[in-house]
Amino acid sequence: MLRTGYGAQHCDIRPPKRIRGNQELMLEATDLSRLRLAYPKLAGICGHRVTACNGLEQAGDLRFFTLLREPRSRFLSHFSHWVRDRDLAGTRDDFLRFCAEPIQANLQSRMLGGSNDPQASLDAIERQGIFVGLMEQFDESVVMLGDWLGGVGEPSRLPNGYQARNTGKKQSGLTIDEELASLVTERNQCDLAVYEEVRASFFPAQITAYEADHGCLSQAVEEMRSRMETWVDKPEPLWAKVKRNFIYKPMRSMRAV
Repeated sequence: MLRTGYGAQHCDIRPPKRIRGNQELMLEATDLSRLRLAYPKLAGICGHRVTACNGLEQAGDLRFFTLLREPRSRFLSHFSHWVRDRDLAGTRDDFLRFCAEPIQANLQSRMLGGSNDPQASLDAIERQGIFVGLMEQFDESVVMLGDWLGGVGEPSRLPNGYQARNTGKKQSGLTIDEELASLVTERNQCDLAVYEEVRASFFPAQITAYEADHGCLSQAVEEMRSRMETWVDKPEPLWAKVKRNFIYKPMRSMRAV
């Protein structure tokens, strides 16, 4: 949706070689400044190494948004992805090894607040005005995000519909018994605390703010869903693909960005 809406002003930013081997290292303001060599009219970025807690705002006036997922289901989904990437069987031993990796614990909170302290994430959301959607309320989140991205007096560039992708992939066949379920909860205690507070406080506050300006959110969601009955997925603009594959990627390989 971001690629389609923002075209050649959007970049799926990838980590430079100096930090690629260490998953704990995140993008810095200098990385974003270099990126502007390829994208002088840069309007938005996304990527696995983009965080709200590593000083990216030093490179310009940024606004951050994220969508949280229920932490235990996210963790299990991540494990299935981890298994597929390594061509593993997804056994109990594989799962225990995955759980033992420190980088897998409380991933969402560390991306928001930079630590395993849930209050750090909640403080970051409030201090930086981060828009926080919920995957479990995706349509509501998309409607509000589109309005939030549009800004004051500006139309949103986010498409007003979408086509689901990357769904239905084979999941790990591991049975999560009581012992493993307890381990999943233990590894995601901070994420659970943040998620529950967002669901109870921040997300309802965003709904209230939206409805104060636009009326009933559920009606806007139904209108979007109605449009999606005949939705034709919009392709990413050709120039955006050309720029990413033939300008940005070669410059990144040459370490210019």
